[in-house]
Amino acid sequence: MKNTILFLWALLMAHPVWAAVEVLGTTYSDPAHVAQVFEECLADLGPQSPRALAACLKNTQLFTTVQVRPQASGWRVEVRDRWSLLPIPVVVATEGQGTRMGGFVAERNFLGHGVLLLGGGIVGPESSTYLGLLEDPHFLSAQGYLRFSLRSDRRLVSLRAAEDEVLDRRDEDRLRLDLRLGRNLGPDLRAALSVSAQRLRFHDLQGGSRPEDLDPLWVGGLLLWDPTTYHFYFDEGFKGELEYQSETRSQNGVTRLDLGWQGAIWRDQALQLRLQADRLNRDDPRLAIQGGGALGARGVPWMGLWSGRYLTASIDYQMPIVYSSLGIATVAPFVDVGWIDLSGKNRQVTYQAWGLGGYFYLKEVSLPGLGILWGRNQPYADVFAKITLGFDL
Repeated sequence: MKNTILFLWALLMAHPVWAAVEVLGTTYSDPAHVAQVFEECLADLGPQSPRALAACLKNTQLFTTVQVRPQASGWRVEVRDRWSLLPIPVVVATEGQGTRMGGFVAERNFLGHGVLLLGGGIVGPESSTYLGLLEDPHFLSAQGYLRFSLRSDRRLVSLRAAEDEVLDRRDEDRLRLDLRLGRNLGPDLRAALSVSAQRLRFHDLQGGSRPEDLDPLWVGGLLLWDPTTYHFYFDEGFKGELEYQSETRSQNGVTRLDLGWQGAIWRDQALQLRLQADRLNRDDPRLAIQGGGALGARGVPWMGLWSGRYLTASIDYQMPIVYSSLGIATVAPFVDVGWIDLSGKNRQVTYQAWGLGGYFYLKEVSLPGLGILWGRNQPYADVFAKITLGFDL
């Protein structure tokens, strides 16, 4: 019986081997892992042109260059690894909101198997955030997936209906653990179980509110459709994610939808479209979705929106202006719009933001090393400016 179970498990986890794969040029990556990923590309695409198979390998974002050639015994794959261990300094300076600083260390090819490990934090005048993350796109098998994160926040946050209209303030501690465990159902489709445990603690604050503490536990699932092709400073194609979670104690629920499309319009210029929506089944200010300042809400103060329901849309047009051996500099005009139900206030807010962004994408890092934003947001900012080194949380 034991041997039968082991045999069935091996059949379930097995992936087809199309031909011998010779892997050259690896520095950090395990050649066996590269061969496994290449075989998955063959299984998904079939023996198409070497160019299509190379693009499939580059989608892992582990390599700066990939060359694929057929040979008599199978395939010859030559790669050049990106830097694996990355110190990432972080500076986020926003006009009128002070500066948050910190740093992270990322190992994105742990043991040469494409596993991402990240840890670090950001500290500001009224906040501190610490994050640990592990993500394995081939957990236990070529089709398996695991993502685990632990995040701690201590912050003063203000709910705003406009630039000078503060409706509420809170001093809060948040601890959140997230787990996604799933399986790839095809070349572009992934399904996963999602579990989130939170510890919410609120403190006395003069002129602000102090809700009751809460320890919610969320359980649900998600579907991710991602047939995009990696192009360094944009991902060409359509991408969509849908997630639903139910809170086990209160039976509240949250639905999240994230849709995006990016594509080359003229030469190397790329249009980027994104739509995001979240909805709580029952409004609870303690569980409100907090945001502001990020894509879709540029110009809104950081964590200045607490919402039970929201819908945001954004348009960016990336135009490369400088090419160098270190990376590519782009400028990108943008437009954001948002429709927000403010949590606990029975009030709706709409905003429109527009402006210009400038970015420098580092080739070896595959991240925007530097971002500069300037624009307007009505009604949140007549003029706003933001400089980001690294990334923001």
